[in-house]
Amino acid sequence: MITTVFIDMWGTLIKSRVSVNEYFAYRAKKVAELLSLEGFHVEFDDVYKTLLQVRRFLDKVRSFTLIEIPLKAELMLFLRDLGIEYNDEGLLDRLADPYMDPYINLTRPIPGAIEFLKKMKARGIKLAMVSNNLHGPSLVKVLRNLKVYSLFDAVVSSDRFGLRKPHPSIFFHALKMVDSTPLETVHVGDEEADILGAKRVGIKAILFKGAGGNSITPPDLEANDYKEISNFIESQLMKEYQPS
Repeated sequence: MITTVFIDMWGTLIKSRVSVNEYFAYRAKKVAELLSLEGFHVEFDDVYKTLLQVRRFLDKVRSFTLIEIPLKAELMLFLRDLGIEYNDEGLLDRLADPYMDPYINLTRPIPGAIEFLKKMKARGIKLAMVSNNLHGPSLVKVLRNLKVYSLFDAVVSSDRFGLRKPHPSIFFHALKMVDSTPLETVHVGDEEADILGAKRVGIKAILFKGAGGNSITPPDLEANDYKEISNFIESQLMKEYQPS
């Protein structure tokens, strides 16, 4: 019996409104502005280049170890590689908002996603966000801005948990938070980490392809939109209620 739906954030619930280059250029602009206000002379091109280099390197580390590297650690490496020396540790906290600004202001919900969440909630399905995310507070802020935070019974962000999908532990942690079992649960995501991680623990996995999702590990369902996902879950519920 399906009682629970897990859902991924980036590429599943939200996506960028701009290109990757525009996204990082906007981040570089915001970060450079803050650093200038703090008294550091920086060039936009240097900030942009360093942001990309640090992100690419740390994403390789994240992928290899499945250990989340949170925002503050990423900012420390960024400042080091940019050649900025600082004594005020509060600088890292002040950089958090401009760094995460594009995540909050340059993203939009994927068509049908919010309606899907509301429909599942109305059906009595428990909902949990399970996201690889370097800054949980920004994740929560986006959910609040979309007015869907209250729909979730649990929000699991890898920066707080410490490990990333596809590590089984983050899925087991989410299951424990909502008091569900793998056989009762469906996970919706857009990449290998979602599908492999869910199937490793016995959770049905739906690959959302509507924003370019893909996975080497075969999912239980490939869906191009939320109507297909909703129909799949409804069909599972109908099977469970058929008289014997």
